[in-house]
Amino acid sequence: QDVYTAHWHQDDPGIMPAGDKTGAGAPTGVAVNEGDALGEKYRGLLLSADAGRNIIFSYHPTIKNSGYDLGQRNNFITSLLNDNDGYVWNDSLQNTDKNKWFRPSDVTIGTDGAIYVADWYDPVVGGHQMLDPSGYGRIYRIVPKNKKLTAPFLDLKTVDGMIEVLKNPAVNVRYQAFVKLKERGEEVIGAVKGLLTSQNPYHQARAIWLLSQLGEQGKMEVESLLENKNELIRATAFRALRLVEADILPFAEKLSGDASSFVRREVAIALTDFPIDKTKRILLKLITSYDGKDKWYLEAVASALSGHEDAMVQGIKKMFNGDQVRADQWDRRLASLVWRLHPSSSINDLKIRASSTSLNEQERSEALTALSFVNTRPAALSMIELTKSPLKDVAEKATYWVSFRQSNDWFSLLDWSKTGIDTEHERQVASMRVKKRKILDELLPFDEKKWSVQEMAKDPVGGQMLIAMLAENSLAKTFYPFVEELIFKNPDQSVRIQASNYFRVPGSTKAFSIAEISKLKGNAISGKAIFKQSCATCHQVNKEGSGIGPDLTMIHKKFDRNGLLDAIVNPSAAIVFGYEPWLIVTRDGESVFGFLVADGKQAVVVKDISGKNHIVETAKISSRKKQENSLMPVPSSLGLSELNLADVREYLMTIE
Repeated sequence: QDVYTAHWHQDDPGIMPAGDKTGAGAPTGVAVNEGDALGEKYRGLLLSADAGRNIIFSYHPTIKNSGYDLGQRNNFITSLLNDNDGYVWNDSLQNTDKNKWFRPSDVTIGTDGAIYVADWYDPVVGGHQMLDPSGYGRIYRIVPKNKKLTAPFLDLKTVDGMIEVLKNPAVNVRYQAFVKLKERGEEVIGAVKGLLTSQNPYHQARAIWLLSQLGEQGKMEVESLLENKNELIRATAFRALRLVEADILPFAEKLSGDASSFVRREVAIALTDFPIDKTKRILLKLITSYDGKDKWYLEAVASALSGHEDAMVQGIKKMFNGDQVRADQWDRRLASLVWRLHPSSSINDLKIRASSTSLNEQERSEALTALSFVNTRPAALSMIELTKSPLKDVAEKATYWVSFRQSNDWFSLLDWSKTGIDTEHERQVASMRVKKRKILDELLPFDEKKWSVQEMAKDPVGGQMLIAMLAENSLAKTFYPFVEELIFKNPDQSVRIQASNYFRVPGSTKAFSIAEISKLKGNAISGKAIFKQSCATCHQVNKEGSGIGPDLTMIHKKFDRNGLLDAIVNPSAAIVFGYEPWLIVTRDGESVFGFLVADGKQAVVVKDISGKNHIVETAKISSRKKQENSLMPVPSSLGLSELNLADVREYLMTIE
């Protein structure tokens, strides 16, 4: 998943569509222009103040299926020529340009119909680090060109005056009229009904809400609007009746067959307030008109079914003939309903869908996600079984879910030590992938990217991913200093070795003189101890040590004393054939570093410095490159002195 999808859980059941992706910013104030003073073009304009990005965004939302589409985002008011989408909230040095000090904290519509914007004017975003000592700020007033807007006279004594005030775009003003008219009761019904013919839909909506509270006659007027040809009026009438009617079910049943999915969604929302035995029939009727794609509608219906998923799914399966065919042959409507409801009774169905080759990868992934939301032992066991799937996408995602869920809701369901899955490693891989995506996300602020880089540089898995990014030039050079600062402290030696291809090794400026070391009298006993501590992790002598690198038992027959010292001090000068290090980068951004053990058409095998073999499918390889630096670290990086080297040389030259 990309950062946006993961952060807002957009692929998870139970989550509504997030709307717009504004990057690093966040709304500090939101308002809808419900007035006409700015002209019809601006009626219904949704305004969103974003202090960090120095801007007021604007949208024209429209109904889409049973929800809303915000439409194109526009820069309604901004102090900048270009978008400030990568701002750092507390970086005053970055914000020396005073155009960036426009910090819109709120936006509202005034009694005159003008747009008012509050701006606190500061180099940074965050009141606890305010840099403007005088607390300077401004209120901007936005009006049409060549048009004078004035605050209206508010007549709250006459019915006509109150009707006029009810039309005011300022919520605090029109509320006063609402209260006064409600006190008059049924006598004002005729005057209020007059607003139903207004060209402004917001005036119509206010009239509906007020009518519903003007006694029985007023409620009857609103009930009649359930037949209106305008779906927004029908939906608003139903909402208003919910507020005043104890039993909304007769109206819900009436509208459950409405032609508009927008109206039917309102019905589904209302049914969450009633027992399932009273709503079951209406809910099933609503489900018959579900198109299989409308997430707004799906979430509304599923919320009304909450707590009764197992009981209802059986009936839903019969409705869509899902009980007659295999789960991987379900139509989209049934598949998405089971995904969202994920009852424990559907574990086997979800398992079938997750491992089916007749479905595409996205559909299999959805089934795995749904299964991961079932908090039962059988679900956990099924997911573990799916980690062994021959389908690589299934095995990888199932392994991720096992490692993630065992740390929370599935923790007490199994003895995880007996699963044979390295869940800690998988969690770490998943965590580092998220950080990598953050680094590459153009809309995230610099500081958040920097923190992600630093965390990766300190982590074995993250370090390998950074090496892969460095190899493919996908890491911005602005982050190099933060990597160089930490990566040589990485616990993975192979990461440290590879990092030396890109950064200066700390202490590597120390020059060793072979001639000077040759003059020192070495001690073979001390040399053996140093070898065991610093060299035996990769080399063997007389079958003691690790067989990752060349066996050094007979090294004294290959080199003289100075030649051996040269090989130790300059390990990359002449790499032994077959021990050339390779960096393999995969298409998903991970890397493997080590010796190339096998190179075939289907896969390559790489042995890392711990001796572990990694099998990488050839089709999954993004790049491969033979490294110039030996896997053997330079002596200075191991903290060895000239005398230490003389001792090691003495030991290796006197081996029997």
